[in-house]
Amino acid sequence: MRPAAIVASAAALALSACAAHDPYRRLARELSAPLKSTQRRVAVAAFNRVDGRPSPSGLIVAEKLITEMHRAGKVVLVERALLSKVADELKLERSGAVDAKTAKKIGELVGAEAIVSGSLMDDNVGNTEINARIIEVSSGRILAASSALVELPVSAADGPRPSYAAPWQRLDGVSGAEPRPGLPETPAPIVAEQDAGIPATGEWPLSGSIGKTLYVFGGYGPAGPFGTFHSYDSGTKAWKPARAPETRRSHAAGGVIDGKFYVAGGCLRGDCGSGVTRKLEIYDPKTDRWIAGPDMLSARASAAGVVAAGKLYVIGGNSACPPCETNFSAVEEFDPKTNRWRARAPMPTARETVAAAAIGSKIFVAGGFSRAGKPRDTNALEVYDVEADKWEKRKPLPSARYMFSAAAVDGKLYVFGGYSEAGAETLRIVDIYDPASDRWTSSAPMPWARHGMSISAYDGRLHLFGGTMGAKIGKIVRSGMDVYDPASRDWTSASASP
Repeated sequence: MRPAAIVASAAALALSACAAHDPYRRLARELSAPLKSTQRRVAVAAFNRVDGRPSPSGLIVAEKLITEMHRAGKVVLVERALLSKVADELKLERSGAVDAKTAKKIGELVGAEAIVSGSLMDDNVGNTEINARIIEVSSGRILAASSALVELPVSAADGPRPSYAAPWQRLDGVSGAEPRPGLPETPAPIVAEQDAGIPATGEWPLSGSIGKTLYVFGGYGPAGPFGTFHSYDSGTKAWKPARAPETRRSHAAGGVIDGKFYVAGGCLRGDCGSGVTRKLEIYDPKTDRWIAGPDMLSARASAAGVVAAGKLYVIGGNSACPPCETNFSAVEEFDPKTNRWRARAPMPTARETVAAAAIGSKIFVAGGFSRAGKPRDTNALEVYDVEADKWEKRKPLPSARYMFSAAAVDGKLYVFGGYSEAGAETLRIVDIYDPASDRWTSSAPMPWARHGMSISAYDGRLHLFGGTMGAKIGKIVRSGMDVYDPASRDWTSASASP
């Protein structure tokens, strides 16, 4: 199946005052804004579906963008057969995306200074999300990225939507079935695992394992924090509701210590704009009861919760958001034996929504979002020694990201997904850090691009719950469980409840 042609257009814009009401004009304006006066020739690639299928709708999107981007200049059409051949050779049809190497090759062939590419994602209620980016040919940098929701005609040539193993739910309550797989060309293998009804976990749940049982708390959806608590029996592969705590919250920190499930801090409302809490609640499965523990020293949400040496550590996070003005470097330690919190050495880089896990007596804190100076995501990797109460820096992540998750297995740190500010995209990537060699390697990507999920290690495998996918943060929420085997690097995806 051959991809649609790539066409070149001038990049200067002369948009009218009504541009804000036209999604294509807005996209054209935002994509063109960073272009220099010398970068007038822009190649626009046809947009494919997120699963790699070429689509007549992708041609419509490309042509409309061209119309808006050529208003102040001359359009130059590149011979379609040649460009189809080029795209075939470069495997552009795989994702509709153009990486730095591909951009350079296309630029050399068509004489373009920048490349516009992207993908289309249906939401199953008649709308299509356009995710677009413009790449500078000379450097391979993403100059700008933007998205827009439009209505596109459905063609028989588009074919049926692919069937995925697990459903998603939009945060506006509309169910959907098409996730955004992400950019890697080869998707991870998925094996259907027929588990009994999986509860809706939403975004930012909290999970942990006690014996042979996995527990999942909270998360949030259209109406704010769920406040639900469920258990999963790994033997019978069945879910059942468990007693929920008194406090409904999301973006909480926590973990499992001596057979008890701890939940600390978090947002009492889904937007975290008010009601950030200091509360600690503890669940004992033997009595099926929650008890209130002592409050944290400071109220915070989007902090990391890690258990090491029999204690709970709450690291970083933020205060009420909006206004989203501050994030923390503070570290608090809770000791169940003394039933007290105490402050420990602060993290070198103040940040929130990090990925963190413990290996022995050391806590590895990766990535996150920093609000110091110019707000940005970071690739920092900092390690806290709980015995020495000291921090040290290690080799940074391969790429900056935030709102992602981590777990440790066999002395290695595994980090999953997240959101990239530079690419304005949700990620499928899986990176592995080996503390012994201070090196990062990559593994099979997740079945679905997502951020804001929770991970629990059990029986040598990593169980992922919840999360959000889509270029727009918080658009579609995962409702299901995916399992990653570090030994085989394979994925299984569990069925979800109706």
